Amino acid sequence: MRHQIDSSRPYRSKTLRCLLGSAGLLVAGFCTSSTVAASTQAAGLAELQYLPAEAAVVAYANLKDLMGSDLRQRLQELRPDRRNEPTHFQEETGINLETDVDYVVAGMLSRGGESEAVVILKGRFDSARVESFAREHGGVPETYRELRLITGKDDDRTRALAFLAPDLMALGDGSAVRSAIDSHLGESNVTANAEMMKRIAGVAGGTNAWAVGSFDVLASRANLFDGVSTQIPEIQFFSASGRVNEGVVGSLRVEARDDEAAADLRAVLGGFLVTARLQVASQPELQAMLETFELGQTGSTVELSFNLPSQFFESLAPRLRQPAGQ
Repeated sequence: MRHQIDSSRPYRSKTLRCLLGSAGLLVAGFCTSSTVAASTQAAGLAELQYLPAEAAVVAYANLKDLMGSDLRQRLQELRPDRRNEPTHFQEETGINLETDVDYVVAGMLSRGGESEAVVILKGRFDSARVESFAREHGGVPETYRELRLITGKDDDRTRALAFLAPDLMALGDGSAVRSAIDSHLGESNVTANAEMMKRIAGVAGGTNAWAVGSFDVLASRANLFDGVSTQIPEIQFFSASGRVNEGVVGSLRVEARDDEAAADLRAVLGGFLVTARLQVASQPELQAMLETFELGQTGSTVELSFNLPSQFFESLAPRLRQPAGQ
């Protein structure tokens, strides 16, 4: 049975945010221009041409790979009551994020002290249904560089969506979506940013989710480390990557201001790990999880890596089977 749409303002705001504002994302360097050109043919990297050159954060997630992983299947078996449960988003737009979207590429821009985001979705979409849903909830159609946009206001920000191609949809802040169109139609894009592409090359291989970029921009968008930022030594850039299959293998690298700041950061993170291990001493499954975390430093770079086997998630089965709210 389909859910009845509530036309009240709270629902309208929530659904418009879900569709137009979901740009709030999901893992060796390039030596020559020919290497960059060849590498961008891989899944997701071709869509980097839609991200402006000044993109401060770039992220990628292979949803098809993640949703089809052995780990995902096992987790679904632990919660059979939630399997195939439709969402409002799916019911109204016809987009099933688990089956209709192959992968997403996202970028964050920093302009005038404000951060903007755009998310590019690659998959199969019913554009007429999506546009109808957006218009029913306050979206206004317009044309930009011969492409149709749907824009709307949400929390005093202008959001937009656009179909860049039949299998490619852009969501996010209005100006960021327009910049994505500009970048693809000839203006400079992030593939011309050698430093960013070097960091992407260091995480993209063998992973199904990654993110790289300016730590300050990421933190400002997500309000990270609220209340504890003074304990964290200055971080300039970050690179995160992960591989999900039977378990989860991941790594987080951060580049500090200098070697001394990196040593301070490593000490802070080491303290967090020690404290966490003491707090879960009576919970074997969590203690085993924390034992997989390894902390290292090379110059001004600190790396935290982990390897969570499928057995760890199986040990959480009793908790995962509990009804929501318990």
